[in-house]
Amino acid sequence: MMMLKSPTFVDETGYFLGRNLETTFCEPNESLRLIRGKFGDERYSNLVALSDRMRAHFAADPENQTNDTVKGGKSSSRWKSC
Repeated sequence: MMMLKSPTFVDETGYFLGRNLETTFCEPNESLRLIRGKFGDERYSNLVALSDRMRAHFAADPENQTNDTVKGGKSSSRWKSC
């Protein structure tokens, strides 16, 4: 869902009402918080910072007209490698 609906993440199908940029990034951050003890503080902090950067890129380009959406997508790839 993250890359398919970027940069606004609004669900146009009606199946996920209330889905938007804020809710999309709240989910992984809350999940990270729940498993913080398994990751350790340093890795947790790095992943939350990466999530915040991804969100900032998508928020900066809501019309998908600049390179910020691309930068957010590249950050997403780094997220997966962590």
